[in-house]
Amino acid sequence: MSLLSTVKEWQIALKEEVKHLKNRGGAGYTITNGKFLYRDINASVYVFQLVTEVFFPSDTPVRLEIGDTAVNGEVLAVEGFDIELKLESYVGEEVKEAKLFSEPWQLLEELADRLDEIKKSSKRMKRVQHLMSGDGEVRHAEKMKKASMELIYRSYYNATTYVWGPPGTGKTYNLSRVIAQHALKGKQVLVMAHSNAAVDVLMLEVAKVLQQHGKWKDGEVIRYGYSNDEEVLSHPSLLSSKLAEYKHPGVRSEREELEERRRYLKEKATMTRQDEKELSELRKALKKMRGTMKGLEGEHAEQAKVVGATLTKCAVDPLLHSRSYDLVVVDEVSMAYVPQLAFAASLGKRIVVCGDFKQLPPIAMANHPLVDKWMREDIFYHVGIVEQVNNGGKHPHLYMLKEQRRMHPDISSFTNSFMYGGKVTDHKNASKRSEIAKKGPFPEKATMLVDISKMGAYALTEESSRSRYNILSGLMSLQLGVLAVQEGMESVGIITPYKAQARFLSACLREIVIDSKIQKAITISTVHRFQGSERDAIIFDVADGYPQEKPGVLLFNKNSNRLINVAVTRARGKFIEVVDVQYSKARLSRKLAISQLTNHMYEQSRISNRYEHYEGFLQDVAAKKLRWFSSKEASESKYVYKDIRNAKKSVIVSVCDMSVMNGKLLAELKHASQTVPVTVYTPGEKVGNRIRKVAMDLQAPFIMIDDTIMWVGAPITSTEALAPYTMGRLRAPETIELVKGYLGISGKYRR
Repeated sequence: MSLLSTVKEWQIALKEEVKHLKNRGGAGYTITNGKFLYRDINASVYVFQLVTEVFFPSDTPVRLEIGDTAVNGEVLAVEGFDIELKLESYVGEEVKEAKLFSEPWQLLEELADRLDEIKKSSKRMKRVQHLMSGDGEVRHAEKMKKASMELIYRSYYNATTYVWGPPGTGKTYNLSRVIAQHALKGKQVLVMAHSNAAVDVLMLEVAKVLQQHGKWKDGEVIRYGYSNDEEVLSHPSLLSSKLAEYKHPGVRSEREELEERRRYLKEKATMTRQDEKELSELRKALKKMRGTMKGLEGEHAEQAKVVGATLTKCAVDPLLHSRSYDLVVVDEVSMAYVPQLAFAASLGKRIVVCGDFKQLPPIAMANHPLVDKWMREDIFYHVGIVEQVNNGGKHPHLYMLKEQRRMHPDISSFTNSFMYGGKVTDHKNASKRSEIAKKGPFPEKATMLVDISKMGAYALTEESSRSRYNILSGLMSLQLGVLAVQEGMESVGIITPYKAQARFLSACLREIVIDSKIQKAITISTVHRFQGSERDAIIFDVADGYPQEKPGVLLFNKNSNRLINVAVTRARGKFIEVVDVQYSKARLSRKLAISQLTNHMYEQSRISNRYEHYEGFLQDVAAKKLRWFSSKEASESKYVYKDIRNAKKSVIVSVCDMSVMNGKLLAELKHASQTVPVTVYTPGEKVGNRIRKVAMDLQAPFIMIDDTIMWVGAPITSTEALAPYTMGRLRAPETIELVKGYLGISGKYRR
């Protein structure tokens, strides 16, 4: 197929994805608990909490509606259920709730326009051809002992260099040296990545390299666009907006005076007509000044040797895409659409692309063969690198980084062997992660398998989305995450394959953990959203289990091994897998990564089972609103029965088999039914004259009291063999309401 025909296929694929997004768009997303972070000449930056997980690339344009007020802005970053936005105007220190509207298809339409421009330029088409063919002349063979030097020479002499960078193998270190060397030779370099965070990390490292060599000059290296990285924001001249203010102090002083006057007028108890007129003039003046500063930012970016921005920013900003560069460097290419990388290649004489085809590929939504072909597989696949590597071959333009420093060797031993076939080894510095592993939970152990078999940890399906969740598994994962922070971990990730589970975990964390420092240290999301991040500790909540006939497709589809690879390799010093081992062994092929990971943990003898949980990590109080009890303790009147006796509004019970319900519990329910409504969801027989029975099998044992307290793992059974060894008591009304919605029993309990 000719390149022109390929470009046309890209445009059709983009058009189909745009059509799909437009058909789905318009409803908006509810966001809550907005907090003002900082403000500069161009915008105000806020962080909000999402009600549902979303996939917005950095720099996606958005509109926020707060009551009757609408304000435009852009997405800076999405991490778990936190979303950072830059807004065109200040909307207060706190925003309780807002509606977020986005039109992400605009970005794809812009990209399609860039492809039209490429088709009209033979020079740009030739550059794209080099990227896509991967068969250009090899002008430099592997001769250097040091990876950074090898890549520097390749980037000098070869039109295209593909860098395979498994997790923790020094992508930032090596790419930054390539970029710095080109800058020192006076070359023009464009640095891009899928996310703002990746661009920030790379540009900061370039700045450090030049500063260490005494070659730093203000304005030669610029991070163009917005950043939420504290180090970037504190740098005096790296960020384009900071540089513009630094170079033009008079403009900055004038802006500060105007903003101070505007603040004074807005805070007045009563405003005169003259005040309102002045406030209107101030808004116009500040808007004009923003335009002036934007122009100054652009002038500095045009003069810089190195400019860093997201792929999205480059596609929409003429200041970036109308120029030609000596070198283009793109990180995170495994997460980027092939048409995006083709556009990137068209901008430079040479290109270096870096990523890992063993991690998750790009995400596209439309159901179309050309979308499948070009927007769900990465550049390594299309160039033929994946096939060659899988067959034991070697691509002449591929350079692999082989030493990992991120993970404790006990963590990397699985991925080094199973995912990378022994090609990746541990650098001697990886052993320093033992300092993290020493901390609890499970002190001195870098890996641990928490087996929840035979504990009453049921995997359920959320009624509307069909996404899976597991209440007991989730609460145990939260317990582990909070304990990890309390034991000294600076950052913890709780990740899961399923959106419903991630939403449940996020809601519960916000409600049961009061300490803001602990909340900030814990990030919760699906595995897909966590790619590109890393934490001291990772708790991987698999969430699947009985009574599901088979595991969720995410655990056995063609990308399932990549998903497990991402989950494991996010951890620096401790990795904990929470999984129903019995279910996993019975329902999943032993060849899959999830099965291999579980077996690997067994071989390391890093296992905690249901008889050990309560004697171990569940004994500690992670949060007052989440407490754990053994079956014996829970059956005593001062616990479950006391809560039932204190019920003021309602008692809701789910029991799979009434014939094994504890007789004392049934008596307590009958007694409670004399004063409050008692509803039992069960497929079993009649439960009592006053107790309302709903013939509905929820397949999970629990008791809800006043929609405020939830006993997970209860009702208590009369058969010890069937009793979960531990039970959790959760006091979290908002989370319980979410669970009721998942179960389909929210509001009026349906029959």
